[in-house]
Amino acid sequence: MTAEPLLAVEDLVVEFRVGRALVPVVRGLEFSLSAGASLGLVGESGCGKTVTALALLGLLPAAARVSGRVIWRGRDLLALPEAERRRYRGRAMSLVFQEPAAALNPVLTVGEQVAEVLRHHHGLEGATARRRALDLLREVRLPDPEIRARHYPHQLSGGMQQRVTLAATLACDSELLVADEPTTALDVTVQAQILELLARLQRERGMALLFITHDLALVPSLVERVAVLYAGRLVEAGPAAAVLRAPAHPYTRGLVRTLPELWPPRRELPDLPGRPPDPRRPAAGCPFAPRCAEARSACRQAFPQRIAVDAARWAACLPEVATRLAAEEVLP
Repeated sequence: MTAEPLLAVEDLVVEFRVGRALVPVVRGLEFSLSAGASLGLVGESGCGKTVTALALLGLLPAAARVSGRVIWRGRDLLALPEAERRRYRGRAMSLVFQEPAAALNPVLTVGEQVAEVLRHHHGLEGATARRRALDLLREVRLPDPEIRARHYPHQLSGGMQQRVTLAATLACDSELLVADEPTTALDVTVQAQILELLARLQRERGMALLFITHDLALVPSLVERVAVLYAGRLVEAGPAAAVLRAPAHPYTRGLVRTLPELWPPRRELPDLPGRPPDPRRPAAGCPFAPRCAEARSACRQAFPQRIAVDAARWAACLPEVATRLAAEEVLP
């Protein structure tokens, strides 16, 4: 028997009210994540990645309308009253934001902020909460945690701030960590340190990880599987190494070919021509069709069905195109 997934997202649709119209931002998303597993959700800026993360945790504003199912251990969170759903936020799944400075309270020391999470979720108080907060700051390898715990967020570097937000997240003891572009605001060296920290924490704690990024180069070292999002729709999913080695969807292939790591120095990088569609004017067919060299008339009439490329991955594309591309490794 196949174990029930920790999280299963089924036909997730997120729309925002703009005037009298409902503008779709996420359209029919479906994916699942097992306990202790890792998944990368990738795509260009504006494709719906962050909206998806906020929808999972019930953090979207009132202007958003969410439908579909977000099933946590067999229970649909979207069907729960807000007061009951709030109990799942933090303890079941928690979110690391891409801007740590904005996620931290500027008028509280960082040690107090981690201790506050411990009080709220575990009922720890006083010296017990402060000691446990220091343990968590050590776990995320914040330098000189006894000293830094007395500092305010503005006194720390961006990398240190992100370590503090991770410590606060770990204080929840969540089963699923949703990391939304956690290294975007950091330089390359600190970025590598945070990614290594995420991988270590996920391995040692046995957490599930949903890693959201626009940078495909970060995916292979951190997650087992990857799902590619374009204009609010999933277009390809499978083992990270296989998808990046021989992408089966033209959009994924275009993204992979723009990675500088593939090309020798001073070689001009290929680009991905065109722009994503305006969500206010959603197309009936494949949203990538206007930018796709493989597009046929059928692509503009209906969104393609998922094609099983092999036993472990699929692509939403024409069968003959997906099969051919999956057999061609991406090489300069």
